[in-house]
Amino acid sequence: MSEPGASSARSGDVAVLSGASSSWGAIVAEALAREGLTTVLVDPPGEALDRVRDRVEEVGGSAFTVGSDLTDLSAVVALMDRLRPEHRTARHLIHVLPPPIPGRFSERAPADLVAEAHRGYSTLVVLARGLLPSMIEAGAGRVLVMGSAAARAPLRHAAVHSALAMALPPFLTALDREVAKQGVHVTYLEPAGFPSPPVASEVAEGRTGLHEAHRRFMVSEAAVARTFLRAWRHPSLRHLRFHAHERSPPSSSVLQQYGERALHSGGGTPSRSGGPPALVPASALRGRTAVVTGASRGIGRRIALRLASHGMRLVLTARDATALEEVAGEARKAGGEAKVLVQDLLLPGAPERLRDLTLETWGAPYLLVNNAGIGFFRRLSRQDARQLTVQLGVDLIAVLAVTRALLPSMLAKGRGHVLNVGSMAAEVPLPRLAPYSGIKGAVKGFTLSLGREVGTASLHASVLEPVTVDTDFIATASEAGRRDLRESGLMRRVMIGPDEVGRLAERTVLRPRPVVVVPPRALALLWMYRGTRPLMDRALRLPASPGGGKMEG
Repeated sequence: MSEPGASSARSGDVAVLSGASSSWGAIVAEALAREGLTTVLVDPPGEALDRVRDRVEEVGGSAFTVGSDLTDLSAVVALMDRLRPEHRTARHLIHVLPPPIPGRFSERAPADLVAEAHRGYSTLVVLARGLLPSMIEAGAGRVLVMGSAAARAPLRHAAVHSALAMALPPFLTALDREVAKQGVHVTYLEPAGFPSPPVASEVAEGRTGLHEAHRRFMVSEAAVARTFLRAWRHPSLRHLRFHAHERSPPSSSVLQQYGERALHSGGGTPSRSGGPPALVPASALRGRTAVVTGASRGIGRRIALRLASHGMRLVLTARDATALEEVAGEARKAGGEAKVLVQDLLLPGAPERLRDLTLETWGAPYLLVNNAGIGFFRRLSRQDARQLTVQLGVDLIAVLAVTRALLPSMLAKGRGHVLNVGSMAAEVPLPRLAPYSGIKGAVKGFTLSLGREVGTASLHASVLEPVTVDTDFIATASEAGRRDLRESGLMRRVMIGPDEVGRLAERTVLRPRPVVVVPPRALALLWMYRGTRPLMDRALRLPASPGGGKMEG
């Protein structure tokens, strides 16, 4: 089977490029044109996208633009329909993560947050899902993604960018394990620094002069073009970190120090780092307000009841009215108070309705638990539009939107805790869970960035990363026609109950920490996985389906 890339790409082959109108996207578009490919440029419509098309045509290339409104999830999910018929069978998909948009998360416009998330992640997932079938049918294809150094060092004032940067590695790892044996090569490029000229945060603050620290972490256009072509011509490369200089890329700890002190040192509350963890007396929770999404069953239900036992006032939201009222009744019996809001977080205005009910009933919340989530255990190429819509809307956009709606009141109060429920899938990406693994990576990146932005002795951000939990989520995730995953002997041995997650969530509220693996004993398995990553890659890759490159469930 031939490897796609310079050896197999023919003049006139089609490459779909998302994130095309960013500075690095324009460099990649020009490189593709010089390689003789026809490029489909995907991004929001505007002058920036037109300039990239003109740049491609100036070097003798052929380009088509596909502008899409990325604030509308339905438009993003239907993005493949915007491509010409001859472009829907493209064997090359390239995605460039746009540069960070600086600013305090609590001050960003909600629509801008949604557009940034869709541009940086949702578009990649949708295009990959649409183009993979033809790649698999041909037995050859490329998915090549350029991420960000924020994947290793989340930025303090770029929470959404940090989330998207940390979404890409788990998504691509899971995708590689799905398609590697079907002839599709997945490559991830990670710059070990930030764009030049100076990142937008410095421009906004009037600090346009480059200092020595910035020069050390600056990635030039030449480095981007050179590294992209290297990866393009060598499809066997799976993960490549690069820097503008000849020396080795900086470590994660050095990048983190630079990102916090050099890029984002102007004003604001300093982030908490080092020292003993903060302790919150259990008695301090009595009478305070907690908002819990997805509270009608499973993990959300157990967390709600644990909080109610401390006398907290709960605002519970979910879609199942009957189950939600039952949880509210149990919470009152446990010693708390409860108010319910039956709604679908996918509906427009849902975060604002949740905020208004909370503030009108009990005032600013002390605790926000973003628990609502759903996943589907099947190959990305077999997931339908509804499944993508639900995952992207509930698991990713709702977390950002609900936090954005409630965070200002928490900041005004000067105390609070955002507790996000992630997943071990962000650390150990599994095939058939690619979109979900990426989203949970985003939840982790968002939490870490937000913690550095608002973290003080009285404001916290934490993410729980449980292994597989025995809830209705498992039955929902299972593919129709396959046995319930809970019937698997291996799954039963690693599965935990929702009570254990609720207990660790309660402990995290009382003793805040940024990342909490659930259960703690899973840390040993996580370290073992990281130490044997190449072996796990080979072991977890799904086999090619019978009959060559045709898809298998």
